[in-house]
Amino acid sequence: MKKFLILILFSILIPIQNSSAVSPSLEDTIDFLINGDEDHEWWGFESKIGWSIEGCILTLKGNIYDDDQPKTIVYDLNKVFVHTIKPPSNGIGFRGDCKGSCQKIMPNDVEFPYLALKNGVTWKRNSKALTHLYSNFCKGASSF
Repeated sequence: MKKFLILILFSILIPIQNSSAVSPSLEDTIDFLINGDEDHEWWGFESKIGWSIEGCILTLKGNIYDDDQPKTIVYDLNKVFVHTIKPPSNGIGFRGDCKGSCQKIMPNDVEFPYLALKNGVTWKRNSKALTHLYSNFCKGASSF
């Protein structure tokens, strides 16, 4: 009887452990989409870009990309038309159209009708992470 209970306990715990390894968390997914792999020096910085997310509102803070001026960029990921997300012409990162303004750059409060991020990884890997993001955490905009 004791062996039977141990067998049941292990059969319950093993799938729970494996399920967390199979599906990245929202935080892991966002960090990858912003900073790419561990080698984030591709854009010339020694540290990762700082970010936070609440709901599907993504906030980036600091010296972002090639700009020496500290700023905050806020993205509403639920306003992005997911089917429009593609690699930009330079092949680094991704870009997608939005329903109205979905990107706001502060302190000047400049707004843009697109999502644009560069993270130094291939489109194939970005596409997989974006599919995971919009299948599990954010809904995106439904139509033009």
